[in-house]
Amino acid sequence: MERQPRKQVIELLHSEYYRPKELAELLELDPYVIQRAIYDGHLKASVVGHDIVRIDREEVLRWLDDRDEGN
Repeated sequence: MERQPRKQVIELLHSEYYRPKELAELLELDPYVIQRAIYDGHLKASVVGHDIVRIDREEVLRWLDDRDEGN
């Protein structure tokens, strides 16, 4: 996975929503992990058909918190 320049990462950290690829890059996860979490109902996202359109920042924070509690 190609790393983004520091400025882009900082901008992503302050975003109100993410696309799956952006979130995967930001969290250094395989995009499949993000997709699976959404389709399994663990991470809420706006989905149109089978396309994940956007993931709200608040949902990402909730999902990360839930993952930490599971460990």
